[in-house]
Amino acid sequence: MANKDTISIVIQSSALFAVPKSVSSNKVGVTIMPSVSPILTASANPAGSYAVVMPVTFTATETRGGTSPSYRWYKNGVNITFATSTYTASLFQNGDEYSVEMESYDPCAKPILAQSNIISMQVGNTAVSGYGSVSGEISLYPNPTTECVTISAKWPTEMIGNCKGRLIRFFGISTDTIFTKMNLPEKQ
Repeated sequence: MANKDTISIVIQSSALFAVPKSVSSNKVGVTIMPSVSPILTASANPAGSYAVVMPVTFTATETRGGTSPSYRWYKNGVNITFATSTYTASLFQNGDEYSVEMESYDPCAKPILAQSNIISMQVGNTAVSGYGSVSGEISLYPNPTTECVTISAKWPTEMIGNCKGRLIRFFGISTDTIFTKMNLPEKQ
C-alpha cells in the first residue's frame, strides 16, 4: 500500500438466494503518515552551580510526545517514583546526575521511548577560613538574586554579617548546618 492509494471492500454472500450476490463499499483514500522521532530535553531551574540544600526544579520539554506522554526521572541511574514532567529536588552531592525518559503516545512515534540529556549537578560551597584556627562552610543562594537570599552555614561559631560589617546573626557553638533567610533591602 502506498500513499494516496484507494481501498474498497467487496462482500460476497454464500446464501443460496442472495440478491445481489456481492456488494462493494465506497472507495476510501489512504494517507500514510511518516514515522516521527520523539525529542526530549531536560533543564534545571535555576541553572548553574548549586548549594547543597538549594531547591532545583527539573523540567522535561518534549516534542512529538503525543496527547499524554509518561515520564520517568532518574537520579544517578535510579528511578525516581511519582515524578511527572517536572520534579523538584535538593540535598545534592557534587556530580549527581539527573535525566528523564519519556514514553511517547504519538501514534507515529518510532522509537516510542526518548532519553533526555543528563544534567550533572555542580555543587559549590564557599569555604571560609583564616579566622584564627576556625574554618567552616557557607552557602548563599540563589545567586544572583534581587529579593531574598538564603544563607546556609556549618561553622563552630556562626556569625553572619552584612557588607558594612554589622552583625546580623550570631549562632554560638554548633556543628549543625544553620539556615537563615534575609530579605534584601530595596535599592535607594
